[in-house]
Amino acid sequence: MHRPTSIPWQGLVALARHAGASVRAEADRWPLWIPVALGFGVAIYFALPEEPPPWLCLALLVAVAIGWGLVLRGLMPKAIGWIPVVTAATAVVIGLTAAQVRTMHVAAPTLTARIGPTSVTGRVAAVERFPSDRRLTLERPRIGGVGPEKTPERVRVRTRGDHVEIAPGDWVTMRAVLGPPPAPAAPGAFDFQRMSYFLRLGGVGYALGPPRRIAAAENQAWTGARTTIAAARQAISERAKAALPGGSGAIAAALMTGDRAGIRPAVIDALRDSGLAHLLAISGLHIGLAAGVLFFTV
Repeated sequence: MHRPTSIPWQGLVALARHAGASVRAEADRWPLWIPVALGFGVAIYFALPEEPPPWLCLALLVAVAIGWGLVLRGLMPKAIGWIPVVTAATAVVIGLTAAQVRTMHVAAPTLTARIGPTSVTGRVAAVERFPSDRRLTLERPRIGGVGPEKTPERVRVRTRGDHVEIAPGDWVTMRAVLGPPPAPAAPGAFDFQRMSYFLRLGGVGYALGPPRRIAAAENQAWTGARTTIAAARQAISERAKAALPGGSGAIAAALMTGDRAGIRPAVIDALRDSGLAHLLAISGLHIGLAAGVLFFTV
């Protein structure tokens, strides 16, 4: 049998020329690929097996800056269109750097072991209602037995039973059991730990009794836009559920605010079986924008 003894360089050169011609023919669409390159840089960061050193991104930024200097001074071979190449490389490096900067910016303490029962006090950042319980997200928590330097920025606690009405911005206290955010249930499954890291959610758990409100929401601007939005979102959900009791109200609240906590599992299964589950996936802002545009247009 005859075996090739050399690499078909002529074929590779022809392929490269064809690819270059195709790229040049799409010159008017090059800017549309910049977000793709940015996303590719972010994907590279999250695909790395370990955290890269900060100097690496700085070195890459310096490298692309040097590349731009060479291109603008005309020191690169003119036979090759270097501007799109350097632009794509710059976008990839910016995406990689942005991902690392964001990761460093949201770094916060996380519980490393189960703790409790212990006292937990904090300001309510969000209230999620379920058929049998509620889930409170507390910010600026104080946890008994945990020093300030090891206290998470946020914790999430499930509460059961009837208790006083709680709104975002209220200060509450309770006895609870907390632990670190759980790892994925299986390889490739949803990574709750990663999501919690970027939400600065350093602990999750459950309350041993109803929470007790120790201070009402503060009517001051410095309480934060996030708390104000959460309170408005909760008010809209409650208004929808009061006007449309039962499953209809839960669906209406989900479509308007994205609050899917009140939808029964059987209803979610029915939406999936009918191919309408995507309405819940894009609920809240997207449905609100579409309905608002249609309303004011008509």
